Amino acid sequence: AVSPVPVMAGFGVSSPEMARMVGSHADGVVVGSKLIETIANAPDETSALTAATDLVGSLAGALQPTK
Repeated sequence: AVSPVPVMAGFGVSSPEMARMVGSHADGVVVGSKLIETIANAPDETSALTAATDLVGSLAGALQPTK
């Protein structure tokens, strides 16, 4: 570890590929704008929840170690 405290990064993270790249250099990845955009562009609350869940799942999946 580079720092005794967790290092988070997340400026502009909007895809699983970007999350994987950023996550390889940090302890955690922060996603804000892409999540807000995903929710805002959904036609209704149910669609927003589904889209947000799918986005977060894809980003989290990209951060899992490959086997």
